[in-house]
Amino acid sequence: MGLSSRDYIRDDQYSRGGEGWLADTPAVRNIIILTVVVFILQLVITARTPIVMEGVRIGNQVTSLIDQWFALDNGAVQRGQVWRLVTYAFLHDRDSLWHILFNMLFFWFAGSTFERTYGSRELWLFYLAAAGVSGLAEFLIGTTLRVSGTTVGASGAVMAVFMVFGMLYPRRLIYVWFIPVEVRWLIAFYVASDLFPILKLVGGEDVYEAVAHAAHLAGLLFGYLYYRGRWRLDQTWTQLTSGWSLRWRRMTVGRKLKVYDPQPAAPREPVIDLEAELDRILAKIHEQGTGSLTPQEERILAQASERAKRRSVPDEKR
Repeated sequence: MGLSSRDYIRDDQYSRGGEGWLADTPAVRNIIILTVVVFILQLVITARTPIVMEGVRIGNQVTSLIDQWFALDNGAVQRGQVWRLVTYAFLHDRDSLWHILFNMLFFWFAGSTFERTYGSRELWLFYLAAAGVSGLAEFLIGTTLRVSGTTVGASGAVMAVFMVFGMLYPRRLIYVWFIPVEVRWLIAFYVASDLFPILKLVGGEDVYEAVAHAAHLAGLLFGYLYYRGRWRLDQTWTQLTSGWSLRWRRMTVGRKLKVYDPQPAAPREPVIDLEAELDRILAKIHEQGTGSLTPQEERILAQASERAKRRSVPDEKR
């Protein structure tokens, strides 16, 4: 294993290459592009529903079809639409540019370091896994405490990435409203600010906030466990997929029947190390004479002799 594959070496200026926007972090670039494209689709793929009050139409309500299909809705998940536990992370609030802007800025900042440290494929797997864990936490809190509503946004996955960044560089300074703050204290603030309303909600208080606090906490916890446990999702994914592919090949290849084989193939002769075998045969001739050779040993000796003759022909012509 070379030095460039080690975690503490890959996050440096020498590991960066390529040209163009985020060329050295293609996973960060592609996730941001995908999220922006989905946000545009949220804005343009819509349906109009008339608003009627006392029999009079007073306007139209515009809803996003993308939100209807892919946002995290607890009732829809209970009906079997489990893809929403991940797809919600690529959606954002249609009425606010700040939601997607801050999420993608944070992701670009922390995700670039993550990708340079662990690799592009690892970032993709981590991001999707963190989104799923965060979505599952939000779903469980919502169904247990009977909190209705839908959830959109990459905040849970971004928080997981930011936690790994904070574990790698806990004393890195980040300027919050022009005030330098160490990353570890900023993470502590996020934990406290997200845990506070959850505790009030568990205590029976009717707290309504348009913030997925459970998703944030789950993302932070997932990032912490990932770093402390030295998990590598790429290795786990490779082991799982290789096992599935092996079982699939056994199932498919094993069912193929050979109907008729007119000429059975001749058995293959074992591969012989000619040089080693020749040394052994010469030693045998020296000790026991040529009469002790088996037919196979005689063939090997003749083969070696022919090879030596072919090698000597060019030298004789020069």
